[in-house]
Amino acid sequence: MDKIKDMSIKKAFITLTFISIVIAVLLSSMSFLGFETIRSNILAKYYTGQNSTSLNPNIIFVDPSTFNQTDQIILKLTDYFRFVLPIIFFIVSVIAAAYIFYNTKLRKPLALLKTSAKKISDNDLDFTIDNNSKDEMGDLCDSFETMRKELLSNNINMWRMMEERKRLNAAFAHDMRTPITVLKGYTDLLTNYIPTDKLNQDKLLSTVSLMADNVSRLEKYVDTMNNIQKMEDMEIRPTEVETSKLINNFEGSLRILSEEQGKTYVLNNQINAFSMSLDEEVVLRVVENIAINAFRYAKKHISINCYTDQNLLYYEIIDDGKGFSHEDLKFATEPFYKDKSITDNSHLGLGLNISKIQCQKHGGSITLSNAKEIGAKVTVAFSLKVDKK
Repeated sequence: MDKIKDMSIKKAFITLTFISIVIAVLLSSMSFLGFETIRSNILAKYYTGQNSTSLNPNIIFVDPSTFNQTDQIILKLTDYFRFVLPIIFFIVSVIAAAYIFYNTKLRKPLALLKTSAKKISDNDLDFTIDNNSKDEMGDLCDSFETMRKELLSNNINMWRMMEERKRLNAAFAHDMRTPITVLKGYTDLLTNYIPTDKLNQDKLLSTVSLMADNVSRLEKYVDTMNNIQKMEDMEIRPTEVETSKLINNFEGSLRILSEEQGKTYVLNNQINAFSMSLDEEVVLRVVENIAINAFRYAKKHISINCYTDQNLLYYEIIDDGKGFSHEDLKFATEPFYKDKSITDNSHLGLGLNISKIQCQKHGGSITLSNAKEIGAKVTVAFSLKVDKK
């Protein structure tokens, strides 16, 4: 049976059908010969020399009326069964072959598929389809398992996106509260004091200027939210990019940032491939954003390592600054997160969050850690086999 299990459905069907026919033929032949033997033995009891004909002494006639009742019944039964039994043997053999074929090749896979389809329809994807068949039904079960994994992955991604959207909206609402409160306060101030002429021109202009700053801040928040939404909906368009071109473009940006910040850098390229399949615009956008942060927090120097491993492109960007705090390591990639020691309101705290979204879109990830000696270390990864989606 194990050999039948490993055969293809077509081959197993033909094999079982052939075996059933051979068995039916053998049984039919054996039964026919057996009944002929019984018949010959009965007839032999009634042969006499007087039964032969004068025309041909080899032809013997036996008068059935001379048979006793038992022999007559036996002869009738042998005549009946030697023609009926072969038909029964063929029918039983075919039914047995069909039963074995169903139980060996179809029963378990069909039960698995039926159960799996029921679970999927109930939105229960927390199961696996374990099937060891090596035939077409096994391939079908494997395809079903692949579909289940894709559905589960899509559900997890959808849930993650919804949670990210909730956190983003909550963070957005929290950060919007401050400029709105400030604007409300200044509006109340102007409403109360302008009619009484208690505000001089300088104070009035200063208040209006502060209100304009907060309005600008609100506009920046709204624009940022729109950009994040666009990034979540963006498509990754991988193309074949020469490694030297990718590295040279990144190094050109590093050179400009280094001159602006007055700090040095080292770029260590360990990529051996001549070209890679990736979305160059997304990759450069992410690593340039990480490099900008690294230059901002570095004391004097940053270093970048580029390499590939298991169809992933990695960039390690390390600065010689104070490194990440425990809170930074947990929340720095969350939307609107800012280091409490930074009072600069021009940065909304979305850089690493945006980089995380883009890395995930490109089938990769972003990891924050502290360097062994000193400074912060950000590792970004991009899949080199990402689908166009």
